[in-house]
Amino acid sequence: MTERAAGRGKPAYYLTSDGRVVFGKRRSRVWVVVIVLVILAIVGTLAGVAAAAILLTESGRTPREWAVYLRSQNVGGSATAAKFVDQVADYLSRVDGIGPADGLTIPQSHGASAARSGDTRIGHVRLVRTVDALRDAVASSLPNDIILLAPGTYRVTGGAVQFATIGNRDGRLTLRAATLGDVVIESDVVEAFNVSGPFWQFENLVMRGVCGDHGKCEHAIHISGAATDTTIRNSRFEDFNAHLKINGDRGEWPDNGVIEGNTLVNTAPRRTQNPIVPIDLVGASEWRVSGNVIADFAREGRGQPTYGAYFKGAGQKNVFERNVVLCAWKLKDSGGARVGVSLGGGGTDPAQRRDRGALGMEQVGSVIRDNLIAFCSDAGIYLNRAARSTIAHNTLLDTAGIDGRFIETSGDVVANIVDGAIRTREGATLRGWDNDHPYLLGLFFGHHPQQAYFRDLVKLDLGWVRAPDKLAPDPNDTGTDLCGEKRGPLTRAGAFDDYAACLKRQ
Repeated sequence: MTERAAGRGKPAYYLTSDGRVVFGKRRSRVWVVVIVLVILAIVGTLAGVAAAAILLTESGRTPREWAVYLRSQNVGGSATAAKFVDQVADYLSRVDGIGPADGLTIPQSHGASAARSGDTRIGHVRLVRTVDALRDAVASSLPNDIILLAPGTYRVTGGAVQFATIGNRDGRLTLRAATLGDVVIESDVVEAFNVSGPFWQFENLVMRGVCGDHGKCEHAIHISGAATDTTIRNSRFEDFNAHLKINGDRGEWPDNGVIEGNTLVNTAPRRTQNPIVPIDLVGASEWRVSGNVIADFAREGRGQPTYGAYFKGAGQKNVFERNVVLCAWKLKDSGGARVGVSLGGGGTDPAQRRDRGALGMEQVGSVIRDNLIAFCSDAGIYLNRAARSTIAHNTLLDTAGIDGRFIETSGDVVANIVDGAIRTREGATLRGWDNDHPYLLGLFFGHHPQQAYFRDLVKLDLGWVRAPDKLAPDPNDTGTDLCGEKRGPLTRAGAFDDYAACLKRQ
């Protein structure tokens, strides 16, 4: 289904949860699925099918969400009941999810690349060859210093390297390798780098968690307190729980950061109940996360949902743009809930929020735009108490869609391609126009019209078979799509007008 507005800025519908909107009131209650199963399995009449269809539509949940939910339930000691529930969950997973192909590759225009040279500015270069020399160089650094790591492998043990030196806008401090792949930093500690001073930047690094106990490899880089204006560029981070962690400390907040052109992955499911989220930002404001690849943030066994990235903790004006988020890439679906990206995440303890819980918001005025998000067992985009949000020109494929929750959540959902549902619940209000998405009920029968736009979704061959119509320009659009191309006076919904432009940039 594609809904249209008479003109840009005039919403074609309002998504609320009070029964006055297109999708109606959403309920997520156990009795819904129980009644549906009884109707379909026992009654089997046309009236039963119609009633089931109404209940499924009213529930607001996609088939894949029901599958995750059913697998998480303990049905007691009945082997027959357990087998039946498993069979229903398997069907719902098959009908709604496809997953990535084995050996899937991502265009080099996204994420970290050895071809990028990084910062070329002139400064005082200090060459280091050991971790001890690195600690000394960082502790004695001055504005405009460039600490250059010689090629090799560095193992951090015994505690984090502390980046407390203060740079300034005209005298940044840099840690880098000459080329991505020259330097590998292995971390056998809770966090490899702890950044508390402002104006540090990190480039061309490979950082890898090597802890036997996954609960002890939390962060590659932890940015906190006064560490404003931190930049992390063209690096690869793998095998951490929260690869990049950003949060306040003693009343100070590390605002105005940049995470650009990096790759953040895990090579195996994380054996821990700790939060799993490659970019974990709490309370900081005005960060820009752009041009990254985030993938395979899986948990082994049952536990809380995992996220590719979230901004939460009452921060403002954060931007997540032109990223590729693959909930599953080389680590296929393990049955748990994987969410692409979120404003609000699972919520924040009031004591850790920037406003100490005074306003009740997790995010205000933040933006998710021009991203490709795919292969998620749960929502591609989840909004939790996220006020005045902008969700624009994203392409969500093989996900549960866009989910807005709680009365504090509001904003605009504009010109997205969504292979899944767009829904609100528990008081959230979202204005939507020019979005391209299916009818919810069709998903239960394997009807995914948005997937048919592309040559081969499972291989991320996203050339058009049948391109959606072009739309009138969005006055709030930045004009640059996922592939770095300028949009014309007319543009399509979704993250790109032509994915071939991403391939040309390799």
